[in-house]
Amino acid sequence: LAARATDPGEPEVAEAAQALLRRAARLAPDALRARPLAVLAHWGWWGGSTVEATALAEAALALDPGLSLAALVLELADHGVPPGWVRAGAPPRERSATRGRRTRRRPGRTPAEDHRG
Repeated sequence: LAARATDPGEPEVAEAAQALLRRAARLAPDALRARPLAVLAHWGWWGGSTVEATALAEAALALDPGLSLAALVLELADHGVPPGWVRAGAPPRERSATRGRRTRRRPGRTPAEDHRG
């Protein structure tokens, strides 16, 4: 699933992988939530959503301060480092069916809280 999730010809696979990670982040006990949140943070950064990536990385680090993926995403976002596809001037390799559409968010909730349920 992971290898196919970034295939631009299979956006439904990327969407399914993201949905699985969101569900894991929402339903897992706190001790297991940090990793799916960190992966979602990286995915958000890669897709150009720095605000969501930052919120998810901060939520992951609050649960596991030593999680290097979340720390890396936060560093990249804090320093304004764009994904490689932006620097190269090429379109991203991944495009989910939901990219570019607004997702329903409960009023007053951050992206990280939305993944908690």
